[in-house]
Amino acid sequence: MNVGNIICLKLMSGEELVGTMVADKTNETFVGIKEVASIIMMPGAGNGQQYGLGLAPFLGYSDSDTFQVARTAIVVSHEPNIDMINNYNRLFGAGIQVVGTLNG
Repeated sequence: MNVGNIICLKLMSGEELVGTMVADKTNETFVGIKEVASIIMMPGAGNGQQYGLGLAPFLGYSDSDTFQVARTAIVVSHEPNIDMINNYNRLFGAGIQVVGTLNG
């Protein structure tokens, strides 16, 4: 994962986060992530889906938008799919949508 990329982290607590990777300020003990949102399960949009994913504020009471997450607390890190990137960009980016293919 590179600095500036949108990443997803699954923590040992079970919480899932999405944010933008930033340069580590300390050392290899932490992962720097900014503009962080928690990934939550939500009721479906009424089109036959029983559930969907949504984004909720992460530590909404914090004045900081950048956090250092201990690498030992991370179970999995991965690049999100296009739908998650688009949802994230609606909240934190310029609102630019990523197209999956030229035909769709």
